[in-house]
Amino acid sequence: MSTIKNVVQGLGKFEAERKAVESLSRFYAAAEECVKLYETAGLTLPDVVLRIFHDQKQSATSRPSIKIPAIQRERIPREAKEDWVSIHASAATPTTVALAILRAASGPLRPKEVVNEVGGLIPDVSGGSVYNLGFRLEKEGKIKKVDGSWVLTDPQTAPVLDNGFIWGPPEALAKQDLAAHRREAILHILRMDKSGLQTVQIVAKLQDCPWVKAPVNKDLLKADMEVLEKGGKVRQRGNSRKWEATQEG
Repeated sequence: MSTIKNVVQGLGKFEAERKAVESLSRFYAAAEECVKLYETAGLTLPDVVLRIFHDQKQSATSRPSIKIPAIQRERIPREAKEDWVSIHASAATPTTVALAILRAASGPLRPKEVVNEVGGLIPDVSGGSVYNLGFRLEKEGKIKKVDGSWVLTDPQTAPVLDNGFIWGPPEALAKQDLAAHRREAILHILRMDKSGLQTVQIVAKLQDCPWVKAPVNKDLLKADMEVLEKGGKVRQRGNSRKWEATQEG
């Protein structure tokens, strides 16, 4: 009889512990929902909520860091090195795309051929602006003209075009190309951290990613967020000043 009694008592204790754990889980869920509501309203969290998470002194910038892996591409060109940057060709500058097209060519290309290929990769690019690239690139010593066609003077210094992406070392890309690289990294980070991030937190995460080769500071991020917001790729969550990626992002 004592054995049965002990079993019954044990089961009763187990059930009580189960209910206690479930209650604690509901409690934390309710507290997390409270945090989201306060952040959306742009209000300061009550001390009691901060104490629940043992986080009274924690600021928005001292959240546990989530390591962000590098952006993965379906294919990597054989020429690519570990420190190379890749961006969508549509986001690159016409100059960068033109140089990559010339590198991929088996021989000299007529200016019209370059114009057509650049136009096929960059929406709304002006044909005239691509034609004018030739004068500047020739003056800079990056191309030479052979019977009216363009050819690279040193193909190894030009970026690589592969499967709709531009690849190259940071020094081979223009400032605008690196900005596109940084903005793609921002979207990648916001997709990984769905809790939303303030600008200063995004800066910290970008600086913590060795695969981000673009310059990073608060002023650049402010400009990036304006571009991404205008393009409908990011938005601010209520009045919390936190950024999040949209479905379009």
